[in-house]
Amino acid sequence: MSIKSYDINNSVYLLKIYIPFSNGQLIPLSQVATLKKINKPNVLYHLIGTNYAVITDKVADNQLGNVTTAAKKVLNRLYLPAHAKVNFNGAAEQQSQIFPQFAMALLIAMGIVYFVMVVTFVEGRSPFAILFSLPMALIGSILGLFLSGELLSIPSLIGALMLIGIVVTNAIILIDRAKTQWQQGKSIREALIDAGTVRFRPIWMTALCTMFALLPLALDFAEGGLIVITGGLFSSPP
Repeated sequence: MSIKSYDINNSVYLLKIYIPFSNGQLIPLSQVATLKKINKPNVLYHLIGTNYAVITDKVADNQLGNVTTAAKKVLNRLYLPAHAKVNFNGAAEQQSQIFPQFAMALLIAMGIVYFVMVVTFVEGRSPFAILFSLPMALIGSILGLFLSGELLSIPSLIGALMLIGIVVTNAIILIDRAKTQWQQGKSIREALIDAGTVRFRPIWMTALCTMFALLPLALDFAEGGLIVITGGLFSSPP
């Protein structure tokens, strides 16, 4: 039996279709069946004997974290059967796997920076003091993400890696001056005051120039990496 495609949605026509009965007679479909319109997927997927559905969408890289979080909030409000499970795959899954790797990369980057500074300064106390500027930068980065409504993402982690080098450079300018003054006979307090007085303006000028250069891009594209760098530079200079 064949049915024309334009007749499939015509319930009156479908009920009048004659079908063979067990005694060989033809009877209308309406005598043995009723029609009910329901919403069901066109294709049913099976995995190890279990039905599953796939929902896909294209999301910008810098919005992946926001979209994933919003989707989880919606799912938490839904009533799902006890046996139902929801998994995030694709780019969302890759991002969750990359986060620990980036955290390790940040630690390795700080270790490499510290080692290079130890070799350069030929001692470990000054490089250790320089690294103390990083927590201040972290505070500004987190505050920037919070105020912009951005979540931690791969671009923001890349920005954090870049921020380490920028912040350490500014701190080196200050600590190097203080160390030079201390070696020339000044007390630690006098050396720090001199370094802060002499190097404060160039450090802030450099930081402000970088921030104002990145700010239009950060506000226009809401790029997590740019926001992290801008916020970190704002809070890290002395």
